[in-house]
Amino acid sequence: AGNGNNNKKFLGDNTGDNISNKNKNYSELTAMYWIWKNDRTSEYVSVEHYRRFFMDPSHFIPKIISNKKISRLIKNYKIIVPQKQKWAVTIGYHYKNNHSTKDYNNVFNIIKDLYPDYINDFEKIMNGNSLYAFNMVVMSKKMFDNYCNWLFTILFK
Repeated sequence: AGNGNNNKKFLGDNTGDNISNKNKNYSELTAMYWIWKNDRTSEYVSVEHYRRFFMDPSHFIPKIISNKKISRLIKNYKIIVPQKQKWAVTIGYHYKNNHSTKDYNNVFNIIKDLYPDYINDFEKIMNGNSLYAFNMVVMSKKMFDNYCNWLFTILFK
C-alpha cells in the first residue's frame, strides 16, 4: 500500500481504481479500498499488514496463523478480528488528544446525518475504553464490500 519500496513487484494499491495518493492520511485503508473496488473473485477477504498478522493462539511461541486454520475459523464465525484492546482512557479522548478534535466532530456529524441508526453505537465506542484495532479483519467479500461502502462514504464526505 502507498506505492512504497516494492522491490519484489507485489501487486500495489496504485493500480486499477485506487486512492493510493491518500496513503499518508489513510494508511492501510488505501489497500482496503483497492480490494473493495478491484477484487471481483474472492469469496473472503483477509486484511493484515507488513508488520501485523493474526497469530495462532494455540502456540506458546508466537506463530502466524495458517491459511488452513483461518479457513476453518471463518466457517464458524462471520468475522475474525484481532484481540480486543483495552485502554486507560476513552477511545474518543485518545482520538481527540492524539489526532484531531475537528475530524472527530466531523465524523460524528456525518454519521448522525447519513447513518443516524449508528450514532448510539459511535457514542458507545467513543465513550468506552476498548476496541478492535489495527484495521485487521477476515470476512466474506460481500460483508467487506458493505463495510467499505459505509466506511468510505463517511471518509469521503
